[in-house]
Amino acid sequence: MYQNYEVRTRTSRRTRALMLLLALLAAVLFATVLVTLLRWGKVERPVAEENGIKQVSTVEGTHLAVYDGSEWDEQFWTGMNLGATLPGHSPGELAPTREDYLRWFAQMKEMNIYVLRVYTILNP
Repeated sequence: MYQNYEVRTRTSRRTRALMLLLALLAAVLFATVLVTLLRWGKVERPVAEENGIKQVSTVEGTHLAVYDGSEWDEQFWTGMNLGATLPGHSPGELAPTREDYLRWFAQMKEMNIYVLRVYTILNP
């Protein structure tokens, strides 16, 4: 009746401790990667708080200013308009492609454009 009987042996304490250590190491590594990915691209900016109002930028006289952690730094922000019509197309016809936008964004970066005005709803 029990001809194919296998003798089961319990793993040693050392092996179980090593397996537990490896499992904990894998969990810590997974948590570290998860936290890193969730924070990816997030920028921590200094925040000025006065009377319960938090700000990272403001208008100082006639200039825009950014809070740098200790004081307001007045800056001139270069910018441009981004339309949705190309030459040879009807106004309102959303002609630019994804490749056009990617090329334009790279060119804007080279031009040191910091502010972009988009005055119409664009394609996703």
